[in-house]
Amino acid sequence: TNISGLVRIELVKNDQVVALIRDSVTARAQGFLWNIPFSVPAGREYRVRVSSIDAAFASITTTGTQNVTITDVVSVAQYTITQGLVTLAPMPAVDHVVVSNIVSGIAMIDVYAITGERVASHVSKSTRQTIATNDLPNGIYTVFVTDSRGVIYRAPLIIAR
Repeated sequence: TNISGLVRIELVKNDQVVALIRDSVTARAQGFLWNIPFSVPAGREYRVRVSSIDAAFASITTTGTQNVTITDVVSVAQYTITQGLVTLAPMPAVDHVVVSNIVSGIAMIDVYAITGERVASHVSKSTRQTIATNDLPNGIYTVFVTDSRGVIYRAPLIIAR
């Protein structure tokens, strides 16, 4: 979208809002993790709509052209992501954290805030990667590490100064 400022991101079907994805976020090119409420039925032709929250631009909205298909409603607890081979230290992190995966090496590291917003992304070709955390506010984050074989590991990150 070319909207700037704070926006609301919604899941819509037939121009009707089905679920709020995020509210009052800064518009910029980034990814978001989001959950669909169990009340949203499986189906096709859902779309993502981005609307300006700024009163001066309240009439500006953009609806994506790509369809989102919801195939089934499942609990996140049904999915398992291995985390035993990845370590983060020091914990809690102050100004940096070292991510290690000695067995298979690291290809990509993505850091997500508790809100689901991706706040950092790093490409790596080693078994250890130091990530600066001084730009991130205190809080709890989730780190997703993709190894050289494409296996994804998840680990918590706590930043406390």
